Amino acid sequence: MGNPRPLVTVLLSVKTSILLLCLFLTCPLRAYNLYQLSSREGLSNSAILSLCQDSERFMWIGSVDGLNVYNGVDINIFKPNMDESSSVSGNVIEEVWEEEDGIIWINTNHGLNRYNKRNRQIERYNEFEGKYYWAKTTDNEIFTIYENNKIHYYDKKHKRFNAIQFPGIVKNAIQRIFIDEENILWIMTNKGELHNVLISYSLGEPVIISSNDFTHTCGILYAFMEENRIYFID
Repeated sequence: MGNPRPLVTVLLSVKTSILLLCLFLTCPLRAYNLYQLSSREGLSNSAILSLCQDSERFMWIGSVDGLNVYNGVDINIFKPNMDESSSVSGNVIEEVWEEEDGIIWINTNHGLNRYNKRNRQIERYNEFEGKYYWAKTTDNEIFTIYENNKIHYYDKKHKRFNAIQFPGIVKNAIQRIFIDEENILWIMTNKGELHNVLISYSLGEPVIISSNDFTHTCGILYAFMEENRIYFID
């Protein structure tokens, strides 16, 4: 009998505090300071779902009850406010990305938000209600999937998401989506299907071209991309 197959489990730990490696102070020796942040220091909630460090080295900390922005000294908290159209859509902050300098995308449980740090305005796209998938190119173009048979992209000029028809996509079967350095959109499903789609800008607007698909022998439990390589757990 051979060795048992290793079981790889990805755990998201909920702790009463988080440790952040903060890079706000630099010196020739590359010394770092280790800080502990928790609700005592002002976090809206200590159950953390996402972390993002922007180009100014601010830490964006997504929690189950609000978005926390830590500048090395103070914590600024974003929460939904029914009376303010520029507040975040939802209180559960699942993911935060920096699109480009000054632009932050915020994935909430009640919509996708685009925050402009320069004018402190938030554009809310509440059509992305519930579960959806999104990825960005190296040129900071945003693509999403939130319904069957369509891929949406963000139109920066008109500040809206436009749909591209792409038959065969079943949203509930998707595990993760990624975009690599060659503008290939990879769509991984729970069933082990791996679709790759070329995103072309030859006509100005994005056009998607289906390429070679791959089917794994097992279902996919989890996947992630690192250094332009996709890793998955079956």
